[in-house]
Amino acid sequence: MIFSVLFSYFLILGLIAKLMQYQCFIFSDIRDYCTDEVFQVKCDRDEVILMEYAMYGRMQSGTCISDNFGYIGPSCARQVLMQMDALCSGRRECSVEIKDSSFPGYRPCHKDLKSYLEASFTCLPGG
Repeated sequence: MIFSVLFSYFLILGLIAKLMQYQCFIFSDIRDYCTDEVFQVKCDRDEVILMEYAMYGRMQSGTCISDNFGYIGPSCARQVLMQMDALCSGRRECSVEIKDSSFPGYRPCHKDLKSYLEASFTCLPGG
């Protein structure tokens, strides 16, 4: 019983992640946060953060780089919504440095390609 519930839960998470990869959902505002920048959020006093979307890697070839490397193949990105959710959701303020060590084990691209974070959040009443 527990196995089937967990399997269903992870299956649903996988489907949501795949849909988010293709940006089929409309989020409040997806922004890019380059390496060495800081994802920093502060909601109003009576609100808390809800992470809606978070991908780490190279989703688009021209973002967060100064040189044109030409076509580098399909995106090398991983969904990191669960990590960002654990760090930020339910809090009034959140600050995450954008670097590989902030997402251990999630280096989806070749070491010579700089990864970046695409993220979206909203502030909800609560807290």
